[in-house]
Amino acid sequence: MNAFRGSGTFGMVAHCAGKSAVLGLTRQLAVEGGPSDIRANTISPGMVRTPATESAGAHDGAARETLLARIPLGRVGTPRDIAWCAVYLASDESAWVTGGNFPVDGGVLAR
Repeated sequence: MNAFRGSGTFGMVAHCAGKSAVLGLTRQLAVEGGPSDIRANTISPGMVRTPATESAGAHDGAARETLLARIPLGRVGTPRDIAWCAVYLASDESAWVTGGNFPVDGGVLAR
């Protein structure tokens, strides 16, 4: 999500810049790879509970409340939430999908 929104909770300048670059790279890969039937898509996960986000303090106290207030579905994601999007993109059902970005974020970008 940090390609689309900054973080008021954590310092993430390099992280946000890198995520934005991945979106541009994906679109260009889709254009260049399309004629060879190569597809390129991105998944933009929202806050997911992982050991890294736990050690950063993202799921405790005020940081937790701030994050949950931004998520319309009212919870942080799980790795499984993201994996189902990846399963779709790896399947034949997504054969005509390229250059896309799939926010799996509990609705954060809807706000």
